Amino acid sequence: MRGSAFSLTVASVTDFDTAYALKYSFESIPTRPALALKESSRPDSPTTSKVCGTPYLPEHAPYPYYDGRPMFFIAQFNFSELEQLPGFPTTGLLQLFVPDTDSWGVCLTAPDQQDSRQEPTPFARYLEDLSAPHVGEMPEEEISDSGEHPAPDPLEPVTIDGVRFDQEVNYTTHEYGRTIIDPKGLRTLLRRGQDYVDIHTFQGNLVSRWVIGGETTFEQPTRDGQGSTKDAFAAAVARAEQEGFTVDPHADDYLEPIGGGDANGSSLGGYAVFWNPILMDPADPRFTLATIDQDGPCEWGDAGVGNFYIHPDDLAARNFDRVEFAWDCG
Repeated sequence: MRGSAFSLTVASVTDFDTAYALKYSFESIPTRPALALKESSRPDSPTTSKVCGTPYLPEHAPYPYYDGRPMFFIAQFNFSELEQLPGFPTTGLLQLFVPDTDSWGVCLTAPDQQDSRQEPTPFARYLEDLSAPHVGEMPEEEISDSGEHPAPDPLEPVTIDGVRFDQEVNYTTHEYGRTIIDPKGLRTLLRRGQDYVDIHTFQGNLVSRWVIGGETTFEQPTRDGQGSTKDAFAAAVARAEQEGFTVDPHADDYLEPIGGGDANGSSLGGYAVFWNPILMDPADPRFTLATIDQDGPCEWGDAGVGNFYIHPDDLAARNFDRVEFAWDCG
């Protein structure tokens, strides 16, 4: 790395001491389309979009169990009833469940629990064909007697509809740190014609963002158990320089302070809602499949929120076998 690069990252830090976060003025705050979930006047039926109640249970998709216990039904989305979201199905039914276990099977913030499982947790399933009759039975007594369901009345359905909006990234999401910069952290901007590489830190995470030909990719430079964040930062800058990028000496002139962004309540798509910033790598490609907030009517802990995540490749393939779940409360 050339000597000017690191000195650039600490220049003018005092100008931003009071800022919560920074962004480059030539970029917009990221947004993602979502459906804000609202209670609907639509009557309940086996296949309607709803939170709690009884899910659609055809013969080929009976009520799911995990570790010998019936799972908790959280919500289902009938895509033919809802406004279309980019990349999401337009037909079929997505169902969400959590297991009747400690912390409802949360794994994104507790990877050791994920590793100890004997079988994957089926947080979601997708039923493409809804022509089969609803014949399955729901283990109502076992669920109502458990006392651990996040909803006070899990057997009472709340039919839902969605209102389309573009949600801004908010500070509780792991995606926030992809483009938002810690005022006191390491940072630099390198350019190669119209392409650029932004290397910065946010909440202790080092992020390398490559924008080439209008396409953006993210990396998290690693230390491989050795060296400091400063060393990993220097290596990331050196790699970009090897690709023909040059440090922009005026990068700090483009920085501006921003707020934390507003979080939405229950939604399909969009960005997650958390009381506390989630412990996920900003470069993690998984994104929010659905959020069920305390208005859902689920109550995750002390007025908390539950989020279901999916990898974009899995959503494109309509594979919901690897959906992950995390919840958080104040």
